[in-house]
Amino acid sequence: MKNNIILDGRLWPRIGLDYAPKINTDFQNNATNQGHLAIQLLLYDKLAFPTNDFGITAALVSWLGPELFLEALEQNTFSFLRMKSFLGYSGNGVGLSFFSMQPSPSAKRNEWWQQARFGNSDQSAELQLKHMCGSLASNDLQKILTKLLSATCELNFDDDYFKKEFQHECYADVAKNPKLSKFIFDHVGPEVNHLDLVNLPGVATNSVRVSALGRVTDPIGLVLRVAEANLEMLIASYLGNSDLFTAEGVDNLLENKLSRSGILSEGFCTLLELNDIPDIGLAVREGRMNLKRIWAIRKKKASSDFRRWLRELQPENVRELEKAFVNSLVEDSMISSLPAKVIRFCITTVAGLMNPIAGLATGTVDSFFVDKLFKGFAPKIFFDELRKLEIEG
Repeated sequence: MKNNIILDGRLWPRIGLDYAPKINTDFQNNATNQGHLAIQLLLYDKLAFPTNDFGITAALVSWLGPELFLEALEQNTFSFLRMKSFLGYSGNGVGLSFFSMQPSPSAKRNEWWQQARFGNSDQSAELQLKHMCGSLASNDLQKILTKLLSATCELNFDDDYFKKEFQHECYADVAKNPKLSKFIFDHVGPEVNHLDLVNLPGVATNSVRVSALGRVTDPIGLVLRVAEANLEMLIASYLGNSDLFTAEGVDNLLENKLSRSGILSEGFCTLLELNDIPDIGLAVREGRMNLKRIWAIRKKKASSDFRRWLRELQPENVRELEKAFVNSLVEDSMISSLPAKVIRFCITTVAGLMNPIAGLATGTVDSFFVDKLFKGFAPKIFFDELRKLEIEG
């Protein structure tokens, strides 16, 4: 069966070492995120959320309400990939790496949000629900917590060998791409005659930068954008070949990976568009629809049929899929008045890829993604226009 789950990189608050409650609250109050969730609920049976501190759960409780959130957990609609470490870029020759927050040995007590960062998943999830969902009844909290933890998988990226290999691939993605490496040279200056991606300007010695939405404006932002896309692909492969919502332009990144490994990539990625799709996200952002209404639409047979057809999609049938999506919404007259939007994505396939280097073993390719690809990882990739993997200006 084709994938019925999508790993969503948009719905992942990036908190780094900063004050997490503000970041998570801002994320929750951003109507764009809520609108995005609405669309994903109509496209996929299951959604997977990467998280460092379960901050996303407070947003989901707020948007859906406790009862509907619990129903989603009971129906296995949501799953959570918890990582204590986070991806960032630091100064003083550290560069790109995974960082962890540790309890302070000198502090009499750590703040609750700090404990949610470095604590075990059961402690972290409970702290978020208690402090960020203050109106949640004790009985509801315990029910949600039990289901939430059963839907959580812990990922550990603290192995030194893995971190070195991951760092190497991210740097190679930039250094061996003429357009991306030129952007680094242009910003660092003509006096630099080699590509030193470990010591890029733009971060203090004892500081850590994490990725952000919007256009790439400096070398560290570019390295983080590439690394973030790589991490999301890696997590998706761990999920059992999940589809992926990640940076726009990641298809070119993948084709460059194949090329570096000596693999002809023609036919690997087929770009597709769903046109004239009612902009459900806009209706949610403007308050004309709420997620309870989206959930009711999602449960209808026409909506379920559409999600099944999306899993089985062949490129030549994309126009029929557009009609199926619109038909799944026609009973709601307000939706028919919404402006149209375009959903861009690609279908990847290992079938037909050719390796011109005789005897190249899967274990020797210079890319963890290519290794995963030849083990059957071939996701549909939906593009996030707010996280473009391209250089502007």
